[in-house]
Amino acid sequence: MPDQYQKEIEDILKKAEAEAPLPSEQSRRSLRGMVWQYARQSLNSKAWGVSPGKIMLAALAILLAAFLLRPVLPGMFGLLAWAGLIIFIVAYGMVFLRPSKSKVDRKMWRGRYIDEDESGEGGGSWWQGLKGRFKK
Repeated sequence: MPDQYQKEIEDILKKAEAEAPLPSEQSRRSLRGMVWQYARQSLNSKAWGVSPGKIMLAALAILLAAFLLRPVLPGMFGLLAWAGLIIFIVAYGMVFLRPSKSKVDRKMWRGRYIDEDESGEGGGSWWQGLKGRFKK
């Protein structure tokens, strides 16, 4: 089995060497070009997805704004503080409503699922893992 992995790794390295372009002066990017590319990638809709952590951060920002604006707008402090607190509690509840990715997604490699149960390293209870260690 290790020979098969070794062969696959060598094949991948050969393909990578054959497809790798030679570095040239034109392929080097300027700092402005790299910053522009980073800005485009960060503004991608996938990167701006709503997550409980981002909502909590927004709620904390609202609470901070309430404390900072209290001397300027005393009547808005209560409204902003309660809104920030309620949003934070809702976001904290969202953490428990989302299924964890580790339990839902199965690991894949080269289009095939990896079965971890056979090795005794994962996917089962701690008792099954302990029994798997003493079997060998």
